[in-house]
Amino acid sequence: LARGKEKGKMSSSHRECDAAESLRRKGNEQFDALEYEAAIACFTEAIQIIARATGSVPVHYHSNRSAAYLANGQPHEALSDAEKCIRINPGWSRGHLRRARAMMALENYSEAERSICACLELEPNNARARETQKELEDRWKRENQRRIEADEEAEAASRLGEPLGEGEGVGVVSVVSVAAECLDRLKDAYRRVVPTSTSGEEGEGERAL
Repeated sequence: LARGKEKGKMSSSHRECDAAESLRRKGNEQFDALEYEAAIACFTEAIQIIARATGSVPVHYHSNRSAAYLANGQPHEALSDAEKCIRINPGWSRGHLRRARAMMALENYSEAERSICACLELEPNNARARETQKELEDRWKRENQRRIEADEEAEAASRLGEPLGEGEGVGVVSVVSVAAECLDRLKDAYRRVVPTSTSGEEGEGERAL
């Protein structure tokens, strides 16, 4: 009787494992069809079933869901599954690659670089990792250029609001003073040449101007 019960448990466990694997394959099909939310739902159910049946989850289950989360615009969730992959099997290169991709989506480029290096140490000829490394380098360059331009714009804007430094306004003041003095001299000369009319009418000299 005991053997029969044990056999029944094993049979049930196998059925659950088969169901989980079937769901995982279905999730991959939905991922390929760009149906990411449906894929996530399948992977999540598969993870729950396999965990209940065996007490553990194969690393590729979390890897598949990490990819689906990332494609669906959920980088935090993708990172969580990627780090579960690494905890389950630190020597599996794809787990580090999944973490790198999630970190890039979160714009944490230093951590992304660390994960890429870990991946390439485990699998130097991983073409996907090399592509990701190149993409990461390009993003670093664009980010650094953006920061340089932002710093330059901020510095230029701050200078517009600064008061004139010592000696910077002297030239402007000098020009204004000379112009005012010249105008006063012209007025004096004009008064000497054209007498002021006492009748309130304009003189010939003024009309000629």
